[in-house]
Amino acid sequence: MSRLIVALVVVQSSALPGIGQIDFDGIIEILTTYIEHKTDHFTLQTYGGDYINGPYVQALQEHDNILLIEAISNEFLVPELDEHGQQAMVFMGWRFFPERYLPNYAQFIDQSQLSPREIAIKMAQALHFAYGVDDTFSFEIAPRLDVAEKQITRMGLIRTN
Repeated sequence: MSRLIVALVVVQSSALPGIGQIDFDGIIEILTTYIEHKTDHFTLQTYGGDYINGPYVQALQEHDNILLIEAISNEFLVPELDEHGQQAMVFMGWRFFPERYLPNYAQFIDQSQLSPREIAIKMAQALHFAYGVDDTFSFEIAPRLDVAEKQITRMGLIRTN
């Protein structure tokens, strides 16, 4: 348990446990690639646990070097995120703005302040610490990004177009 707490404070991807054939270091590597290449938008969808169409994280490039990152909220998640998961999201800096037509947890990231890898870690941490994504889950990411194909193949991720 202390290893997980350190991961939140130190923000080291290697502190996140592996996910079967697909470990969190690989997920972070792929998310980093998508962010580095300023992909207009992307979604990393997970499947597993008791979730129907499990948790996802996604990103959208905004104006002025801002990246909007989102994680699924209870408006779409079945079953809903429990109180512990909701508190974890708030602790990690995620906010919920339904009045601004943002139905998911969101963070607006100034990309001049955080590296693509740091942003990718934030996204992976949300999946693990709040939603409980573990080695029983499978993943897919869309849209296709040619430069990430080798990583996706190596990690065993399913890619959608």
